[in-house]
Amino acid sequence: MNIFIFENINFIKRQFINETFSILFLSVLSIGCTNHKETENNIIEYISFIESDTLKERNYIAVFDDNTNNKAELSPSELKIVNEYLIKAVNEYNEKQEKKYRLDLRNYFRQYSVLIDSKGEKIVKVFCFCGYTDDTWRTEKLNVHDGGDCYLNVDINITKPHHNKLRTHGIA
Repeated sequence: MNIFIFENINFIKRQFINETFSILFLSVLSIGCTNHKETENNIIEYISFIESDTLKERNYIAVFDDNTNNKAELSPSELKIVNEYLIKAVNEYNEKQEKKYRLDLRNYFRQYSVLIDSKGEKIVKVFCFCGYTDDTWRTEKLNVHDGGDCYLNVDINITKPHHNKLRTHGIA
């Protein structure tokens, strides 16, 4: 009878340790995955992540000069070319993907960096991203590493309209 009680106590201890570890692990994981910053008084302030919906957000594009990183402009006809070839690049990407990994441009904000290459051709480096935490993306170029399909890149030549292969960032 004592052996039975001893085994039950050990079983209960193991269950308690496993449940405690699971709760602790999930708590640490959820804290690590939340965007937050600590204020001067060590109070955690949570930062909201704004996701893109270009049907609701009219100003979802920021244009920069690639050399100076200052704000720049593209003409309406240049923007039309960029949009046309960006759609083509996404469609080509989607044709090669499984259904669950298809991209929808509606879900991306965009930064366009404009440059003139060595041949004198105007190139627009398109950087798409699925959300942001503050409005600095409108005035400063973003630089991210990794992030999976939340971040897309494609270069579009608007002098001799064509695009290179669309790339997503590393697997997140």
